[in-house]
Amino acid sequence: MQDSTARPRLDDQQRLAVETLDRSAAVVAGAGTGKTTVLVERFIALLDANPDWPITAVVAITFTESAAEEMRSRVRQRILQRISTAKGEDRRRWAEHLSRIEATRISTIHGLCSEVIRANAAAVGVDPGFQVADEASAAVLMKDALAIALRDFAGADPETGDPNAAAAQEVLTRYDRTDVEEVLLSAKQYAGLEPPPAAVDTIEAMFERAAESRIAEICASDAARDILSIDAPPAADKQGSLVLAAQASLRAAADPDIPTAEKVASLKALKFHKSYGSVKNWANEQQFQFAKDSMASLKTEIKALEDLAFDRDLEETALVLTHGWHTLIHHVLAVYEELKRRNDTLDFDDLEVKAEILLMRPDVRRRYAGREIQHVMVDEFQDTNHRQWNIAQGLAPDLMDGGVFIVGDPKQSIYAFRGADVTIFKAASEQIQRAGGLIVHMNRSYRTHSALVGQLNRLFDGVMKPLPGTTRPEQFVTFDETHALTAQRESPDDHLDVQFFSVAPDGTKPKSIITEAQVIAAHIRDIVTRKSLTVIDRTTQQPRPASYGDFAVLLRSFRGNSGYFEQAFVEFGVPYVTQSGRGFYDRREIRDLIELLKALRNPSDDLALAAALHSPLFALSDVDLITLRSRGGTLYEALDEEAALQAEHESLEHPIVFAHTIFDGLCAVSGHLPADTLLLRIIAETNYLASIGRLPGGRQMRANVEKLVDIAREQRTAALPDFIAFLEVSREAEVKEAGVALDSGASVRLTTIHGSKGLEFPVVWLASVSLKSHPNNRAKVIAAESIACRMPQLAEDGSTNGSKLKSFWFTWTQQRKQDAAAAEAQRLFYVAATRARDALFISASGKDSNSLNALSEALDGAAIQTPSPPQTPHKPLEARVRVEDTGFPLAETSPAAPPPSRRRLTATDIADYGSLENADSDTERDYYHHRIARRLHADDYEPIETLTYDTENSMPSQRRIGSLVHSALLYRVDILMKDDPERAYQVIDSLVWEAGFTLSEARRMIVERVRSYLEAYAESPVARAIEQAKEVYRELPFVIERDGQLVHGKMDLVFVDHEDRWTIIDFKTDSVSDNAAAITTHARRYMLQLAVYAAALRERVGATPTAQVVYLRYPRHVVTLPPAELDRELARLKLDAIAAHFDSFSPHT
Repeated sequence: MQDSTARPRLDDQQRLAVETLDRSAAVVAGAGTGKTTVLVERFIALLDANPDWPITAVVAITFTESAAEEMRSRVRQRILQRISTAKGEDRRRWAEHLSRIEATRISTIHGLCSEVIRANAAAVGVDPGFQVADEASAAVLMKDALAIALRDFAGADPETGDPNAAAAQEVLTRYDRTDVEEVLLSAKQYAGLEPPPAAVDTIEAMFERAAESRIAEICASDAARDILSIDAPPAADKQGSLVLAAQASLRAAADPDIPTAEKVASLKALKFHKSYGSVKNWANEQQFQFAKDSMASLKTEIKALEDLAFDRDLEETALVLTHGWHTLIHHVLAVYEELKRRNDTLDFDDLEVKAEILLMRPDVRRRYAGREIQHVMVDEFQDTNHRQWNIAQGLAPDLMDGGVFIVGDPKQSIYAFRGADVTIFKAASEQIQRAGGLIVHMNRSYRTHSALVGQLNRLFDGVMKPLPGTTRPEQFVTFDETHALTAQRESPDDHLDVQFFSVAPDGTKPKSIITEAQVIAAHIRDIVTRKSLTVIDRTTQQPRPASYGDFAVLLRSFRGNSGYFEQAFVEFGVPYVTQSGRGFYDRREIRDLIELLKALRNPSDDLALAAALHSPLFALSDVDLITLRSRGGTLYEALDEEAALQAEHESLEHPIVFAHTIFDGLCAVSGHLPADTLLLRIIAETNYLASIGRLPGGRQMRANVEKLVDIAREQRTAALPDFIAFLEVSREAEVKEAGVALDSGASVRLTTIHGSKGLEFPVVWLASVSLKSHPNNRAKVIAAESIACRMPQLAEDGSTNGSKLKSFWFTWTQQRKQDAAAAEAQRLFYVAATRARDALFISASGKDSNSLNALSEALDGAAIQTPSPPQTPHKPLEARVRVEDTGFPLAETSPAAPPPSRRRLTATDIADYGSLENADSDTERDYYHHRIARRLHADDYEPIETLTYDTENSMPSQRRIGSLVHSALLYRVDILMKDDPERAYQVIDSLVWEAGFTLSEARRMIVERVRSYLEAYAESPVARAIEQAKEVYRELPFVIERDGQLVHGKMDLVFVDHEDRWTIIDFKTDSVSDNAAAITTHARRYMLQLAVYAAALRERVGATPTAQVVYLRYPRHVVTLPPAELDRELARLKLDAIAAHFDSFSPHT
């Protein structure tokens, strides 16, 4: 019998990575080559080959918690599959692994470090009950440390004689306090760097080395040789005099006895004027033109000296300030360390540092390496650092004993801002190879079709290479043609080549980005409405027109840009969802609530109160606010007075009266309510969800508000001032709380490149692309190997042009930082482009698009289409008016673009429609009507309090029980129950745990319920028929188009008997009278659903199936629907009518 539990088919390189277990290995896994599958299969292969290993002997280190959870789930599934096919001792062993699945060491590096430290806490002097500070909590501690450190320096004696303390005071005097606080709040990013140079002489030597290197390059250039080859240029000619000056400077530049600074000054002083000179003064026109062209080329070469300058006085001042910054940073870090110690808290850096220290101790290493731990696997190794590599080696047996397996792709290293070191993959791979290990290149893409893979390879060949003259060649990952991606699937005949658009190349930000966003929105809408792009459906593997849900628009950063794209999508009627958004705390709906919380904390905070009053929370107009401000005093006092005046005139419904009543009530309780309860009260009393629900993107806004309430629940013990501080620090520290991801099946996804890592999309639009680094020109302190500082605005002479001065040390540091960023920009481009399965669009906007020389050359080399820049599309909402609340939805003012479909119909929709048709009573009919309306209009139903619930303490619905039974049947637990009831119980218990029911008593009751259903089913005729079948397909997905509607879902089970007859099985958990007549009558409500299943199966395999409805509570009564009856039901099925009927449901039908 063929079943769906077989091991995935592996290609040659995947098999090599999975099955070579006696050697350490480094696997370079290109995008879409099946990295996770290899990790899971190697994990299982190690357990298979080593029967005496417990499951905890294999460690798998992942980059994120979600990746760890996904891998743990996939390992669990593979173990369940092994249990379902194994026998005897083998089955007992796999069942033992399953029983310990929650103890597996599949974890992030920080989770693993935490385990090691708690087990050896005394050895590193920490309390074993320490808490781990997440980024937000660490940021709060850092803010406290900053306040203490600044107080320390404010009270310090300036006459201590300590030059570093004096330098720190100089920083506090010369720099704006806001700038100082901004730098010091980020002190952790400067920890562990080398100290600044001790003396200016060191910097001068560096300047001379850098300058001489660049001068040598200039002197060796073709331009210099051409200039020097010009014989006797006429001194009386203006162009001739320029050439003579250039020849003198070039000869001086080659003279080792001339000081470097003089050479640089001489070359930078050269003048270039292509229009100077007259041909009659030269020997001939050819020589004249040659001289002008050579001078133009030399001008380009000399640009390399543009930022090279050394002024000893400036360097002295800059170095004093740099040491001052260094002192301040390290004092803040010292205070921060003390606060963590007092609070028994470790941050993520501490976890790595202390775990590394522990694993360097022979006694600790002996406990783990080769004893508790036999093998260590590290995923996403390109995003690790040297310390994490040391930890992995400390846990594992020796490299020569095959104890380590790393997998990743240096081309996808994009997390330098989190401490990732792109050079570590190469260094570790070479170390593994020296120890006799294996290097495997996985380059077969299972994601992208062959034509697109070919174009991407040519594109990467032109993009991924070191920049000329870079100071950081080790940071660049050069594309290797010998290991270029190949494609598993062929291209469709009508595939679309990569397309590049240069939009508004003469524009300036933000205008050019606005234009680009509009072009993208209009182009996507045009593609979808015209059905001009074909993609391959993942479920059916058949071509179909691209829908909105197939598109992902990727941005390098959301900062300052995402709002333009969101607005363009709204204007052009393109449904979208923003993922990993603008910064969660910067979203409008979140800022509204934060401002109101700030006003409740301090009603005299006019700015916060004005923002809250003007927001949808209270919706006061500009006129209302002007009225309040005209009264003088604080805004709260004015609100109180104006509300009393309006009340005297019996204007009790006036917005100001409403705002005053609600705000006063909230003020009265804000001091003693937990943050989450206060937020829920605000939302309820202001009717905030209804207000934002009418706005564009209202559903996303609601989801984000729900998330803020969840965050408040996590901080439930915090007083209101502490909760506000937590929110503000989270925002300042840029802790990226992602906007809640809605069901994006019918929407364009707008996300960052980092947010798309590990994902894939049928169509990718890489927007605002740039291969340049974008330095922060405001940053007062920057860092490469050490820190450097921008000069303060206020110069020593009292002038305000200090910040225009740049020391060589700052210039050098900035160049090294920018070179590393430029290398990562190439890798970001690689990651973004390889997310595409079927089609890729690239666009750039503004002047930056003209400077993308490397990309332009690569595009030409890859034969990428570069259509003419599209005209700025018509903006449907260009003439905006204020829309008052007249009862009309805002959508009435939207463009006349075709509205997106409500959504795809699901099999559940069809089943509920059938139940509505066949309901036995008005009560039941009302139930299904209400249920359908709830699903269609979920946003308008439950208040937030009931949207989240504790599944651990409640019995699930029959539908959830049915889902668990289905899962158990998928893993053949019904068969296992006959052979080994105890192991079957463990499998069911594992499935119930995985579903979120973790409290022992509730879990036991659910397990018993599921087991009782399975026992009854195992004895039924239908179970015996399935057991004897030739082929069985479980949880078979399908998509079918009919009457212009798409229906999707899963068939519970399909089997083929030995006479090649197909049967669809649909399991039900309904409660019905236990007699054949009642069950047959009840089953009629599912005939429409089964008719759709039969049509989908016929379309897919050409079979004419029978359908059977099996009630798991009464499995001996099976309702059989022959093909003829299914055909009759299908003939009356009108999906467009069902969809229209559903669309007519109101939230309160």
